[in-house]
Amino acid sequence: MSVLIDDYDSFCNYAPVNMGIMGGFLFQLRWVIIGLLLSSVGLAQSPVLLRGRLVDSQTGQPLPYAALYVPRLKVGTVANGDGRFQLHIDQAAPTDSLRLSMVGHQTRYVALRQLTDHAEALTLALVPAAQHLNEVVVRPIDPVDLVVKAVRRIHKNYPDQPAMMTGFYREWVREKEFLVQSEGQLELYKASYGRSSSADAVRMLKGRRKPLPTYFLSGTDTCHLPNITNGPHLGIMLDIAKLTNLGTFLLPFGEAGYTYAYEGMTSVDDRDAYIISFTPRLGPSPRNSAFFEGKVLIEKSSLAIVKAHFTLSSNGRMHVNNGLRIYQLPIHLLYRHYLITYQPLDGRYTLHHAQVENHYQYTARPAQLIRNLMDFVVTKTSFDNVQKFARRDVITENQSFSERVMDFDDSFWANDNVIVEEQ
Repeated sequence: MSVLIDDYDSFCNYAPVNMGIMGGFLFQLRWVIIGLLLSSVGLAQSPVLLRGRLVDSQTGQPLPYAALYVPRLKVGTVANGDGRFQLHIDQAAPTDSLRLSMVGHQTRYVALRQLTDHAEALTLALVPAAQHLNEVVVRPIDPVDLVVKAVRRIHKNYPDQPAMMTGFYREWVREKEFLVQSEGQLELYKASYGRSSSADAVRMLKGRRKPLPTYFLSGTDTCHLPNITNGPHLGIMLDIAKLTNLGTFLLPFGEAGYTYAYEGMTSVDDRDAYIISFTPRLGPSPRNSAFFEGKVLIEKSSLAIVKAHFTLSSNGRMHVNNGLRIYQLPIHLLYRHYLITYQPLDGRYTLHHAQVENHYQYTARPAQLIRNLMDFVVTKTSFDNVQKFARRDVITENQSFSERVMDFDDSFWANDNVIVEEQ
């Protein structure tokens, strides 16, 4: 459009004064163009709030934890377990698009201007990706070789500079109808992937909590719901691309403790990805470090690790429960599941979503199932003028998030990106 305006200025300088009808038309066209540009600037200052649900286009079933992202602004969130989402976008330009993605589905881009008419009652569908058959190759795919190569390429596939990530965190513990819940907005300092996770740090910007009912905390009840710690550190602890303790199946000695298998291909952000499963190696003396079993997805062309979901093996659960007994805690771990995803950003992959789910039961009274879920989603990423936090602001690993937050109120998250609460 600016070219048209410049061309018109040049035309006026050299054309006769009496341009007639054509001159009047070009004069009006100039102000129409300027008006459009000004209206675009005005629109860019208006925030947009999107609410709705992500579903499979064929089955209509919800897509749990599907990703929503605005690439230009580096802003996004994830749907909840029911596929419901809420996304607040500041300074959205009319040319901005919303990227929707889910493993095994085609990535979809939708112009924001197409969503504003029904912005708070959206149903957006993703088409399943074409089913991948196992690759026909001259020699079988070696899963161990893929994992080793993926680890060797970490420095190329993930940021080589520090990032500041704003994110939403929620933790809850539930026994029957009793619920304790905390949630907050965190900032995560993420050092470059040339450094270990010990250089990363997290601090709280704001938070709130729902306390246990007073009648559940009576003196006659000596078994309260357990305090959960480490939750705000999910973005550090689960970042397996930094080869944390939870990523031992990626380390060089992991091969000795695990059995790996190639499970086929899937689609991640419209790119083919290998599915590699891992299980503790059977034997008379299993390695103490082989605590996990699950799957890791490795993008085919870059060999980037883009997703992992895994559980504690029987050996891992035994290790955790031994620790609970040592500390004389009256609970027993039945199940633990981990989820970590990364998303493409400026030619590399960045942390996106981390989740841990626990199932406990009491040992000091008739068994009751206790469920615990901890979620952290990165809602904004910046690489500009990144500075590490002062030590006094950092949340330590042994500090319960609930100790640092305030009470609930209905307008607390008015303009923030959150994971929608499940019913």
